[in-house]
Amino acid sequence: YGGLLAIKDCFAQKELIKDKFGAVWSKTQKAWLTAPSEGKVEALVKMGAEINEDVYQAIGVKHKLHELLTKIKDKAYVVNDKFDDLFVKEFNGEPFALMEHQVLGANFANEIYKAGDTGCMLSMEMGTGKTLTAIAMIGRQYKEGNFDKLLVVCPKVALKVWKYEFEKFATFEYSIACLQGTQKKRIDTMNWLLESGKGLKVAIINYEYTATFLPILEKWKPDVVLCDESHRIKGATTQQTKAVTKVGNLSKFRICLT
Repeated sequence: YGGLLAIKDCFAQKELIKDKFGAVWSKTQKAWLTAPSEGKVEALVKMGAEINEDVYQAIGVKHKLHELLTKIKDKAYVVNDKFDDLFVKEFNGEPFALMEHQVLGANFANEIYKAGDTGCMLSMEMGTGKTLTAIAMIGRQYKEGNFDKLLVVCPKVALKVWKYEFEKFATFEYSIACLQGTQKKRIDTMNWLLESGKGLKVAIINYEYTATFLPILEKWKPDVVLCDESHRIKGATTQQTKAVTKVGNLSKFRICLT
């Protein structure tokens, strides 16, 4: 609009848009107006905004992530990895393979990573296997040499679930440790992972311990941080959210599961 970028229908993000983009509200246009730039468009794409084609033409750029999302929306998305080499062939005497929606989700996350973005969210119904979907994506990037250290942050009741899923299904090399017990015990467990761990090094910690364990996690600097039941970090001012955010900012990629 008049050479400016007009951002509409963004009530939930209005403070972010106003502060980060320096946008000004236009009563006549009923939109936030700001000078266009490649960085702003890229940030809006990551926020889930739909970008009109004339905006791309105006700034002469088309973001890889936007192209990927367009393919998915138009059902032109090609699933090219079944992840069969990462998992057991049988479980409880029955043939095992990821289900179609798990394959789609893991491929989607991989494409987001390859598009140069720093994270994604996998929103799946309870019981549909989001844990294995995430393991598939991370396992593939480990085998391709991109990920070496994984931090899983989850509710306390899910600590052993993650360990179980790895041990029962994953066939690629990994070392896994649940950071539980006293602070000394958690430190000893982390030291074991650092000194003796082979393959993909997986540390699993519950949300409540992330703040007190933050200095050690920052020093470890995981390649990927995964937040299971990520609604647990919806409060931006809580200590556990701040801690997870700090360690997440040090990683190559972040995944939220919900």
